[in-house]
Amino acid sequence: MQRLKFLRMNIKFKTIWILFFLILIVKQLAWIAFIPLWQFPDEQAHFAQVQNLVEASSKTGEERATTSREIYESEVILGTDRNDLGNNNYTYHPEFNIEYTDTTEGKFESVIKSFPNEYRSDRVIREATGYPPLYYQLDSLLYRLVYNSDLINRVFFARLINIFLFGFFTIVIYRIGLELFNSKYFSLLFTVMVTFHPMLSYISCGVNSDNLFNLLFAVGILLSLRLLNRGWQVSTVLLMFIILFLIMKTKPHGVLLALLYLFPVCYLLIKGRRAWIKYVLVFSVLLFFAFGSPLRSLIQGEQFLPEIGPLQDMPPLSFDGFFAHLRQKIVLSYRLILPWYWGVFRWLSLTYPRAVHRIINLVILFGGIGLLLAIHNVICFRAKSMLKSKLFFFLIYASAIYFFILTSYDYLFTQTYGFSFGFQGRYFFPVISAHMALLLIGIKTLFSTFKISMKFLKCLGLAMIGLHFYAHYFVSASYYAAVTLGQSFRFASQYKPLFFKSPYLEIISILLLILYGLFSYKFLQVRYDKEN
Repeated sequence: MQRLKFLRMNIKFKTIWILFFLILIVKQLAWIAFIPLWQFPDEQAHFAQVQNLVEASSKTGEERATTSREIYESEVILGTDRNDLGNNNYTYHPEFNIEYTDTTEGKFESVIKSFPNEYRSDRVIREATGYPPLYYQLDSLLYRLVYNSDLINRVFFARLINIFLFGFFTIVIYRIGLELFNSKYFSLLFTVMVTFHPMLSYISCGVNSDNLFNLLFAVGILLSLRLLNRGWQVSTVLLMFIILFLIMKTKPHGVLLALLYLFPVCYLLIKGRRAWIKYVLVFSVLLFFAFGSPLRSLIQGEQFLPEIGPLQDMPPLSFDGFFAHLRQKIVLSYRLILPWYWGVFRWLSLTYPRAVHRIINLVILFGGIGLLLAIHNVICFRAKSMLKSKLFFFLIYASAIYFFILTSYDYLFTQTYGFSFGFQGRYFFPVISAHMALLLIGIKTLFSTFKISMKFLKCLGLAMIGLHFYAHYFVSASYYAAVTLGQSFRFASQYKPLFFKSPYLEIISILLLILYGLFSYKFLQVRYDKEN
């Protein structure tokens, strides 16, 4: 009977995981299909780097320009070209939309599709990103696949690679959940909380190297947890170095992952006194691998951080000034960064109604209170703790060190240029798994304290699914509001490839609604079992 029960539970989990991946694919596809050209954050700049990688051999135009005439002319037509302040027609104007026709083809769609090939290599403005090449090399594969097609097709094909990255990201998040909670129930709930986060889902669909960076950082968190749980394993350490190398080929601040690794390495160094030479060696190699180049530049008086000049050219720095800056950023996190973290769209012009933000803040407040109780339990009553103390404090460390390093960089930037680099909520998505795990731990601790059944924790997952559904509808409606539903789909079809025009948009929408219903129903049926 026990074996039969186990088999039935496994079948149920396989079914829900099939549904889970189906809805993940379709919901990400829906974001890609419904969000207009150049409406994901800085998408035109990132796509320009992909294009430059492919078209490098035929570069023409201004010497310092980085963005092609093809991209710039399309931005002018679509209202996303920026002025001297970095704003476009959408910025801070949620009411703005381009002029739509009453057909599935945009007013100037044929103009964009007929740009000559020479426009691809004729660079006219400086806007393209200049990040390390790994993400852009991956995305260039899809660009080359439809190389002879028009700009619209190439951009939307380039977006599609993010579905694969998000799929791998989901698997990593689930494995993180298993390392933390050792429970399929909590791992599934945790994965739902992360992957249905509306702003993360939205960001993860545009052409942007953040998507690969978030994936690799999540893998780094997973490997750190494995090292804490399983101790010294050569395979884990080798993977940690490989991921560190790859993430440094994705973003300059990929070196932050090395600081994350320091927690498990130092923990093992303290615990494994007999093998201290082994851990000191790993510790030293890790620091040299990550920080050797910046340290050499610092010693030689050269630029050692992106956008930051040599140390001798900086104005005076002080601890008082830094702590004042830190206090300011903590206050700013609540007033500005937290709303951005949960959802700011349309070039900073659209966010949720105040009531939605208040509900989110209320849930976070409950989670924060529960987290304080969890810290008390970890320190005083380890038997009552939801997970091992070393894992719990690693989550706090990961969240805190990431915020601290970004704040430190912003302080140096502010001292250098006289204004802040500017935090956005999405900058903290590399550690979103730590954030959501801490939120779940806090809520679960409150439930345990007040003797509330763990079955009701599923409401947290359903709430995240509901918020995601609302966010997708809310953002799409801001672009395509019309008198009739059919007209909305005609508006949404404009400036899109054939496979993202009506009636395919309707098919995607209906399929997504069906999957929302099926997955929510199956998710409610998942049983909380203390033994599993």
